[in-house]
Amino acid sequence: MPLPPELQELSAELSRARITATKAGSMVTVEIDGCGELLGLRIDAHRLDAARLRLIETAIVDAVNEAEDRSAALEEHLYNRMFGDE
Repeated sequence: MPLPPELQELSAELSRARITATKAGSMVTVEIDGCGELLGLRIDAHRLDAARLRLIETAIVDAVNEAEDRSAALEEHLYNRMFGDE
C-alpha cells in the first residue's frame, strides 16, 4: 500500500535535507540526510598526527550523533508543520 501523499512529501523532503556537524576543532565533519543516513565524512589530514587518533575516533562518533539528533529534530519539525501538534 502506498504512503499517503503527505507522508510521501515528508519523506522526500527529509531525503533532500543535508545536515552537517563538525567536531574536534573542525578536524572532523560529517554530513547526513534528513533520514539520518551518513552521506559523507571528512577528516582534515593536515592536522592529524598519531597522538590525535583517539580524539578523531571520538569526534567521528560525536559528530555523527549530533548530526542524527539534528536530523530527528528536522523530522519532528516537518511532521509538526505538516500535521500540527496533536
